[in-house]
Amino acid sequence: MSIKNYFVIATVIILTAILSLAPHGLILQYCPNPSGVPILEVQSRLPDGLNFLLFLSVVTCCFLIYCILQNYLNTRIFFVRSLWFTLLLLAFHGALRQPIMNLIVGLHFNHALVIFFSENLMFIICALWLCWVMPIAECQSKMRLLYYSTAFFFTTLITFFGSQAGHWVRNSFLPLLPPMDQSHIVMPPYEINVLIPTYMTFIEPGLASFIIFHFLKGKLHNFSTLTQGFIMAALIVSERIGPFLGVFYSEGNIFYRIFYYGQFLWEYLTLGILTVYGTRFIIQQVNSPWIDKKNNLSHKELYV
Repeated sequence: MSIKNYFVIATVIILTAILSLAPHGLILQYCPNPSGVPILEVQSRLPDGLNFLLFLSVVTCCFLIYCILQNYLNTRIFFVRSLWFTLLLLAFHGALRQPIMNLIVGLHFNHALVIFFSENLMFIICALWLCWVMPIAECQSKMRLLYYSTAFFFTTLITFFGSQAGHWVRNSFLPLLPPMDQSHIVMPPYEINVLIPTYMTFIEPGLASFIIFHFLKGKLHNFSTLTQGFIMAALIVSERIGPFLGVFYSEGNIFYRIFYYGQFLWEYLTLGILTVYGTRFIIQQVNSPWIDKKNNLSHKELYV
């Protein structure tokens, strides 16, 4: 591809990331929190059963992402497959930008490092497990559904132990670190020195969404572009619905509470739809023939 094509791709991904983060960024910056639980503390207030359902949606999302990419991943050796998928899964969850933003808002390096590993250890363990077990499942010509169901069950179990290990890391190592001076922690509304890296680092989950949809689009060619956008958004939102439940733990106007606690939903709904339309724009603009080889479809047939 030419330099122009790379420029088009980079520009579309950057604009998608910035526009997708805007709903969450603007609401957090300018809209007061309804009386009740702060949005970042919602999940800690939920009943254990509901938290487990949210955890199950996270595992389901990770499992589906591997299924989407498995034709590509299963042809790679375990080391390459594990490294590639782990990084993609972490990027999709915005995990790699997390320590950067924690440092920018005032956390010490050691605190940011412990928080990163404690919150993302389950994704690393889940990714490594899927990279080991899923190629075996694909080799089962008979009773494949049973094998995939069993693989999903053990993925849930192993990821749960990974999440508990993450809690252990946090509870064991954070108390050993010097206490944080809360006066140095930057809180919203943020200044420009926080806003710029916030928007720029959101390129990480934006890029991951484009990569995932690149492998998904051939399976959705019978759907309209908008429907594909909603499907992609559902995949992204499926594991991030927790903060929205703050609607039920707050007081005030119900419509404002839905608007405020749904800020992550609006963010990822925008990301899903713009990823699909951005991919369509890239395919139309890049001056190289593009064919979905598996389904023998041209790019014009993929989008109706």
